[in-house]
Amino acid sequence: AGEGLLDTHDAERRPVAEATSARAAARSVEHSHPGFAPPPGMGGGGGGGGPQRGILNVVLGYRYPRGAVVGTDPAAPVVPERFDLSGEPGSRAPHLAVRHR
Repeated sequence: AGEGLLDTHDAERRPVAEATSARAAARSVEHSHPGFAPPPGMGGGGGGGGPQRGILNVVLGYRYPRGAVVGTDPAAPVVPERFDLSGEPGSRAPHLAVRHR
C-alpha cells in the first residue's frame, strides 16, 4: 500500500460509522421509550427513510463509496435501500457455508 493509504481512512469509514451510530441511537430510543415515534427520516426498524432503514442494511449492507477502494461509485449510498450482498467493490462479499465431510 502507498504512503497515502491512511489519508483515505476518514473519508471511507466516517459515513459508515455515522450510519451505524444513528441506527444504534434510534434503536435505543425505541427500546427505552415504548410508543416513541421517530422524526420523519429517522425510521427505526421498518420501512422508514434515511440511513436507519433496517439493521441488516446498516450492519452488513454498508458500502465504502469513497477513498482507497478502487471501482466504486462515489454517488452510491453508504447504506443501500435494499439488502443485497452483491460483492461490489466497497461492499461485503456474500459468504458461503463450508461443510466438513
